[in-house]
Amino acid sequence: MNLFTVNQVNQVYVAKRKVDNPLTKNSTVGDVYVGAVKGVDNCNKSIYIQHRGPGSITRSDLIDLDKILYATITHAGEMAKKLKEYRLKLNADAMDADDNTKVIKGQDFILRIKLDHYIGISPEDSEYWKYGMVHTGPNVTVAKFWTEMAKSILRNMSREAVKFISLYPITTSDSTDSVEDDTELDLTNVETQMASATGLAIREVEPADWILGLKQQKIMHIEVTPVAFEYDGTTLYWVDGQSYNTRIEPVDSGVTIPNGKLTADYEYFFHGERGDQYRMVGWPDYIPTKYIVDDSKQYDYLQIHFYYRGDNEAVQKSEKDITLLCEKGGQTDIAAAIKTALTTAGVPATVWTPIAG
Repeated sequence: MNLFTVNQVNQVYVAKRKVDNPLTKNSTVGDVYVGAVKGVDNCNKSIYIQHRGPGSITRSDLIDLDKILYATITHAGEMAKKLKEYRLKLNADAMDADDNTKVIKGQDFILRIKLDHYIGISPEDSEYWKYGMVHTGPNVTVAKFWTEMAKSILRNMSREAVKFISLYPITTSDSTDSVEDDTELDLTNVETQMASATGLAIREVEPADWILGLKQQKIMHIEVTPVAFEYDGTTLYWVDGQSYNTRIEPVDSGVTIPNGKLTADYEYFFHGERGDQYRMVGWPDYIPTKYIVDDSKQYDYLQIHFYYRGDNEAVQKSEKDITLLCEKGGQTDIAAAIKTALTTAGVPATVWTPIAG
């Protein structure tokens, strides 16, 4: 019959190093050993993972080689979260007809920023709005305009408990626009930082209030809309790329959030489901659980998907996984050991090819 529980459908181990011999009490935390069990024909019938955790040595289920459905590697870069940004520049319609180096005067330019997944608001009502506004007087240059817009947004955000967005100047050289990634705007230095700006970049940020096992690392998504207004008898859309039926679209900022904190939460959840269901019970009088993942690093995931099938009445397939969390690039030796065991047993190449590289 099926002996494992729903809480063990995914067995997760943090693998720091592959060793060639079975583990002992003197093994280092994070060591893994890929063992094999031979059948009556003296060929490998099953493999297993032995793992040294902070407290003791753990062994995975025996994995019958003929019951492995597939093995895969998901690389750290594939799990990194990409931050998007809006790159805003004034178009020709926003410039004074008598002097195209100045912005039209006497108008209110409003930038609407929608924040989604705002803290404390349910998914059914998760939108929160912030604004930037510039009222133009005479002789407002492009750099001055975007300086005042940045000031307005920064002031509007200054009272918030957490950081929602970051702002960067856009500069232009030889008709090429560049976001100055090394210059994040702040109220104290914004005048100097925006002195030669030709535009403004508004970017999502990495959440700073992540708490292991309690608060996920969720990006607060943004949507930026320059508000059109009536000018000289027509509707004026004042940002490049915007029109009556075209909204400003975000672009990839080139900045990503590594998967370290995601992996730390992954270990926390599955470790607790496997063997620490009562953690924090009786706080502050409890035994703290030790974890292995370093949230400042990146991790590759090596996963073996297999099934258990019993005898007689227990012939149903019960599918499950073993997942090894390896520091970026550190899964090579472990994958090679698993591949060797699979090929020696004659497991089809379609099963192990995804981990062969």
